[in-house]
Amino acid sequence: MFTVQDMMSSDPITLTSKHKISEAKRLMDSHRIRHIPIVGEDDHLLGLVTQRDVLAAQSSSLEKAVGDNEPMEAELARFLDRPLYTVSPCAGLKAAALYMQKHKIGCLPVVEKEKLVGIITDTDFVLSPSICWRFKKKLNHWKRMNNRLARKRKHDQTA
Repeated sequence: MFTVQDMMSSDPITLTSKHKISEAKRLMDSHRIRHIPIVGEDDHLLGLVTQRDVLAAQSSSLEKAVGDNEPMEAELARFLDRPLYTVSPCAGLKAAALYMQKHKIGCLPVVEKEKLVGIITDTDFVLSPSICWRFKKKLNHWKRMNNRLARKRKHDQTA
């Protein structure tokens, strides 16, 4: 059985609660990602900022009348008070995919002993059938090669 650890992205890009939404946007744009975990000391997971959060802040900036508060300069601490769904690295891939589908979420931070160890996203699941197919193809090739070697050994022993 494949586990989350087999497919997750290890060492994800993270920010702290003191970073600004504009910094999250810059990282999302430059790394082509849609989710950034918010961590505290020792990679303790505190929250998650999503592309949807950034888009909402940009929308607020456009609608903003004259005022001192720029939504894109707000700290990420504003995203720490909502429910946070996580998964263990040893959880099954199928269970994680079903959980994400059930809760309509695009990613699961992977947590072990309250420490962020990775992230798995809906994109990882789109890519996983392709990866599994290539792995199966390689495995079948290795089996054929092993069978040929076994037949050759047997032939050499009888000759």
